[in-house]
Amino acid sequence: MIRGAIHALEKAIEGSYQLPGSFSWLQSSAPMFSLKGDQVKIIHHPNDFYETLVGECQKAKKRIMLASLYLGTGPLEKKLVEAIQTRLGEKDELEVMVLLDANRGSRGRVNSRTMLLPLLQTSPNCQVMTRGFSRFWNCPPLNVHRDSTVTLKLLEDFDMDSHVILSTGYFNLTDQYSQTILERSKAQFKILMAHPSTNGFLKASGLAGGIPGAYTGLALSFLDRVLAYNQTGRISMYEYIRAGWTYHAKGLWYYPPQESRPIMTLVGSSNFGSRSVQRDLETQLAIVTVSEDLRNRLRDEEQSFSTLAQPFTRQIALSPDRKPKLWVYTTMKLFKTFF
Repeated sequence: MIRGAIHALEKAIEGSYQLPGSFSWLQSSAPMFSLKGDQVKIIHHPNDFYETLVGECQKAKKRIMLASLYLGTGPLEKKLVEAIQTRLGEKDELEVMVLLDANRGSRGRVNSRTMLLPLLQTSPNCQVMTRGFSRFWNCPPLNVHRDSTVTLKLLEDFDMDSHVILSTGYFNLTDQYSQTILERSKAQFKILMAHPSTNGFLKASGLAGGIPGAYTGLALSFLDRVLAYNQTGRISMYEYIRAGWTYHAKGLWYYPPQESRPIMTLVGSSNFGSRSVQRDLETQLAIVTVSEDLRNRLRDEEQSFSTLAQPFTRQIALSPDRKPKLWVYTTMKLFKTFF
């Protein structure tokens, strides 16, 4: 299911702000609500995200709803569960719902479900779901693709000479996205993706150890198409490199022509990849703004990633330490929609 929500942010002056003409169609594509720019907080560091999550749970009055692939089993996750448990004890009317993936949330003797068991024992108003309502709502297996349909139209409609920074932790664009960027879009594209050293599967055991190489192969295939279409002046690719970090930034920033700050960003779980569109349950949020302060902060957010990225070229992809092994190429082609 895609729970798209479009944020049309208000001007600082009174009255409701209408979406710019080029984005007006979004209002009929998903729910929309207005905010002021200073109501949007951009979180830059994983620690800040975690502390915000815990802090908001500690202040919740009516309900807490969490959706995740799984919940870890370390001390940070334990602290989060304890914060929710404490708040349940303080607020009898508080409702808690946690939605997890059935497989990932059940692996091992100590897993997401066992971590969340104290919540179920604390209050009858707590639900932990690994399946249920999601079976009956929009999802790729039922051929409902609202999220990818809206994303595709955005890619098609971006203005000539505008700039788009598209970020994904796992580069594997769908054929539709690739074709649209290469053949139909008029915008300038900068693609940010994870360098193998910032890929979460780096040095994984077994077949999973070949995943960083598979993404290099997928990126090289797209780069070859960029070269074949003679689009190197319009489309560039970069890899995020930061020692000790993994790269999971998923989103998009849109800069109108001759503008140095974005007016729109996409935030959400989609990696713009085949798996995201064809197999996974994804949610994205579009924020459209005229707030000068928020536009500055969105620019700073994008640049915090871009400044740590280096160009991705054929020479780099085919270097001895990067060129994917033959079995990785074969696996990549057979299981492309699982990446």
